[in-house]
Amino acid sequence: MEDIDRYGIDWLVENLNEVSGDVYISLDIGVIDPAFAPGTGTKEVGGFTSREIVGIIRSLARSGIELRGFDVVEVSPPLDHSGITSLLAANIIYEAMSVKAYHIMRSIKAS
Repeated sequence: MEDIDRYGIDWLVENLNEVSGDVYISLDIGVIDPAFAPGTGTKEVGGFTSREIVGIIRSLARSGIELRGFDVVEVSPPLDHSGITSLLAANIIYEAMSVKAYHIMRSIKAS
């Protein structure tokens, strides 16, 4: 997060766009600020906002990454009193599967 604070989200996205090939992403919900994802056992203030993490995942559609798998870990429903962590986790997975679908459609059109 120090590098992201220093260089910005666009820097992170540019670095992600340099990655290519088969990738499995495991996203720990604790990387998101507890204001947006309080339902985790390891809360860390200063993490990503929900908007930032969704934008980062959407940026994978423009990358050379072939998304082979994606999961979200450390969501704890008993600690998620308002349900916003579960909602965000579900949306993150939806966004990742949308990236996968986009890559599939792009490869079909190319062939």
